[in-house]
Amino acid sequence: MAGESCRSVSVRVAPGKMGGHRKRVLEPHRAFILERIAQTSHLTLHRLKDELAAHGVIVSHNAIWMFMRREGLRFKKNAVRP
Repeated sequence: MAGESCRSVSVRVAPGKMGGHRKRVLEPHRAFILERIAQTSHLTLHRLKDELAAHGVIVSHNAIWMFMRREGLRFKKNAVRP
C-alpha cells in the first residue's frame, strides 16, 4: 500500500556541525601580500583587497586586517612612513 511505504522510510534529521576553526583564506597568498607591502609602503588595505581580487581572491576588508595583525604588521595614519 502507498501509505505504508511512506512510513517505512525513515529520515534522520540531525543538526550539522557548528563552530570550529575556519581555514585561513589568505595564508596561501602570504608571499604575494608581503611582497606587495615591501614594494609599496603606502599600500592601503582597500588597495590590497582590490589587487587580490584581480588575482581571483575575493576577501573582505576584515580578512586582510586580521591577516595583517597575525603577521605583526600595522598601518598607521601618518604622513611619513619608512
